[in-house]
Amino acid sequence: MTLNIKREGDMMETTRVINIYNQKELGANSSTVYTSNCITNLQWDPTIPTIITGDWNIWHPKWDSRVTLACPRTCETLEWLEGNGFTLCNEPFIPTREDPMGHSSVIDLTFKNPAANSGNVLKKIYINTSIGTLSDHHTVILQVGKPGCMVTNPTTNQLNWKHTDKEEFKKTLKELIEANRVEYEQLISGSLNSEKQTATPDELDKATEFIQQLLENTARKAVPACRICSKSKPWWTPELSKAYVDLWEA
Repeated sequence: MTLNIKREGDMMETTRVINIYNQKELGANSSTVYTSNCITNLQWDPTIPTIITGDWNIWHPKWDSRVTLACPRTCETLEWLEGNGFTLCNEPFIPTREDPMGHSSVIDLTFKNPAANSGNVLKKIYINTSIGTLSDHHTVILQVGKPGCMVTNPTTNQLNWKHTDKEEFKKTLKELIEANRVEYEQLISGSLNSEKQTATPDELDKATEFIQQLLENTARKAVPACRICSKSKPWWTPELSKAYVDLWEA
């Protein structure tokens, strides 16, 4: 179930809340396709604040201390979530379900994407064990508020820093400095030379802006774009690729 939340007359972005029950595909024939498999095939708009919550039926030692090893299905789901920037909102190790035998587990999970995180859309989440229901799952309460000012992370900005060539980055930076040589020399001689003891706030602002523009333009030219897909592995690095090849060649 998908619910788009927006206050009437409000100009702010809609917040999208998706409730999931991660079960096998229903039908006469047995299937190993879960709801989470279907979600990974959807096209997502990363600019819409999105919260996915519900019974995921996945177990991981990151959030459940009773689990020692995550199954492949859990790892695949988590890889997709992290690859699309989703982060876990639950406080780890707080049970969300308790069966009649008293065995507890953490399977009702809430994830939010970068747009929801930067806008501070999800104000609060807590597990309420005092609200009685006909289910053996505890009540999960989400407090969703008006999005604040979106704060983007300037260190990522959809760029793949892991695959950046350091020498290429330095070469591009030198070329841009050379292309802006006049302004660069004025900055060094006027504000950033070692003999100058004081500087006005305006001088410092101009110097900071110039340096920031240099670095941003260098990043656009020298850093490859980040292309996220359902198979993305945010933890994979070129060093791991080399180690993998070395392992097979050994």
